[in-house]
Amino acid sequence: MGGKLITNEFEKGMEVEIQTEENESIKSRNVVRTFQKTEYPSDNLNKISTFSDKCIIIKIRDKYPSVYERVRRCWKNQKERAEQADYVLAVINGRVEGVFEPTQWYYIPIEECRKNVCESKTQSCGRIGFIGKEAGDEVQKKYFNKYIPDWYMRPGPGPVQYTY
Repeated sequence: MGGKLITNEFEKGMEVEIQTEENESIKSRNVVRTFQKTEYPSDNLNKISTFSDKCIIIKIRDKYPSVYERVRRCWKNQKERAEQADYVLAVINGRVEGVFEPTQWYYIPIEECRKNVCESKTQSCGRIGFIGKEAGDEVQKKYFNKYIPDWYMRPGPGPVQYTY
C-alpha cells in the first residue's frame, strides 16, 4: 500500500496519518520509517559530470578541526588500491569541500587506531591514512565546491568511493 505522510512527526508511539493514493486517510501507530529522501541540488552547472582523474571520494560529516584533518586518516581501505588515486575529494552533503593530492599513504598504527577510531583489540587495524597537500588551481576549479553525481552518493557500506 503506497501513500504519503501527512505529518512530520516520526517519533515512535506517535499517532500519524497516512493518506493513500485512493485519498483515504489511515491512522497508524509506531511508524518507524522516514519517508523523506535526501535530494542533492540538480544544478548541472555546479555538478561534476565526469571524472577525468582517478579520485577517491570520502564522505565526511563536518569540517572540524579542518577538512584536511577529517579526511586524511583512519579509513578502512586497501593501501594498494588507494595509492592509485591522483586526488582525494572530501565531500560534505554531496558537495566537494576539499581537494587534496596525496604524496604518501600509510597504515595507521594500532595504538592511534585504538585511541582515535575503532578501539580494535587486534594487532592490525586495517585502516589507512595519507599525507598530502591541496591540489593545484586547475584541479581545484574542476572539483572544488561542485556537487558529486548521485550515483557516488548512494548509501553503502562505508564512506569511501572510487572513481576508477
